[in-house]
Amino acid sequence: MDCDVAVIGGGYTGCSTALHGAELGLDVTLLEASTLGAGCSGRNSGNLNPGLWLTKEEICARLGENSGNKLNSLLSNGPTEVRKLVEKHNIDCEFNASGTFHCARDGRGLSELQARAESQRLQGMDVQVLGADETKRHLGTEYFQSCLWNRDAASIQPLAYLRGLAQAATRHGARIFENSPATKIERSGTQWLVHTPRGTLTAQALVVATDAYHRDTRFGSINPMWRLWYFNCATDPLSKDYDHILPSRQGCWDTGRVMTSFTRDVDGRFIIGSVGKLDSILSGIHLRWLKRRSIELFPELGPVPLEFSWHGSMGMTPDQLPRLVDLGPRAIGSYGYSGRGIAPGTMFGQAIANYLHTDDPDMLPLKLSQTRYSVLKKFREPFYEMGALAWHLIGARSTGAAL
Repeated sequence: MDCDVAVIGGGYTGCSTALHGAELGLDVTLLEASTLGAGCSGRNSGNLNPGLWLTKEEICARLGENSGNKLNSLLSNGPTEVRKLVEKHNIDCEFNASGTFHCARDGRGLSELQARAESQRLQGMDVQVLGADETKRHLGTEYFQSCLWNRDAASIQPLAYLRGLAQAATRHGARIFENSPATKIERSGTQWLVHTPRGTLTAQALVVATDAYHRDTRFGSINPMWRLWYFNCATDPLSKDYDHILPSRQGCWDTGRVMTSFTRDVDGRFIIGSVGKLDSILSGIHLRWLKRRSIELFPELGPVPLEFSWHGSMGMTPDQLPRLVDLGPRAIGSYGYSGRGIAPGTMFGQAIANYLHTDDPDMLPLKLSQTRYSVLKKFREPFYEMGALAWHLIGARSTGAAL
């Protein structure tokens, strides 16, 4: 099969590249090794925040003033651009435009929120630091001392949004193949050959958008990157007795050393998550801790079981900045959103499509970097997992919480 652009990876970046490339008239074929959303694009907490974890000042310090301002300008509009896509393509993804809450328990956390608020105001964001009473009114808990309300942020059902992007891409002519891993990628003359168990795809341009699920395809590594696992649990839909908990269903997370996120979905489920993975014999430590944490935040949830659980991994970089990598002639890799992938992944995909359509590198939000391997990757992944396990073990034992 021949095409203009071969996209490897069916997450936000890959599906956005396919959609925007197809809208520009490019013949795009996307290959997904598993199923759409099997990675963290379909398994995250659904918080749609402007920008990255880093502040505007930190980004400029690491990239330089011009490059930093370019990236900040693009990503600060991320939720708005995602909303435009949702409306344009009629994507049913529980889009909630009421903002997000970054929550603090103590003075240290409050100082962090105040610094973030000041940085975000300088970018023109509509933000407000709330005191204890207002925080309780919006969240339905007395646990937090304060929170940062970013009204420019939003939340979505992440898997539904991803599937909506993919469906829009196919309606515009892109081809998407699931269960089609790229087993080998090679350059042949002026073309890229992507080998799969079911055949070979020939393309004029190549996009590798596999992030934390990257496989070695023998044309170079796109490190430095390591994976950070994150898991979520959910209750069944709650009765009206619990309507005081997050009445507007905003996405929330805290300033804790090991982060906790929580929200309500459109059906009334309470969803709570933290760092960790659930595919080992030690996963019970995470689950017990999360149950204890839900009761700590909302004591009335004590008798309510967490019925569902899932996890996924995020691509992390040492400086928390995403990467665009030069993989060869008309070949580009994108990865390392470091926990902020919904809007950035979507917008990077659009930028990559524009770049491949015009051959103008100014279309890209970052300069292309060269590939190199990080020996620290194999040490960082177990380090963070063991750190989360230790933290959750201590927390679970302190109250003896049971599932």
